[in-house]
Amino acid sequence: MSTVRLIVAQALVRFLATVPGPAPETTAWWDVPVAEVSRDPVTRAARERYEDARRDRRPYL
Repeated sequence: MSTVRLIVAQALVRFLATVPGPAPETTAWWDVPVAEVSRDPVTRAARERYEDARRDRRPYL
């Protein structure tokens, strides 16, 4: 009969993020939407407002 051992271990990974300098100015923009799925009524209402605003937006290109 074989013996099974449970080994519990922890690992810590540390990342040091540094910015090499100030970012150059740009006219680019990021569209970061509100969460699409949520149980929170405030988040769902914010998503509805986001989708309404997105429908009215002109295509970028």
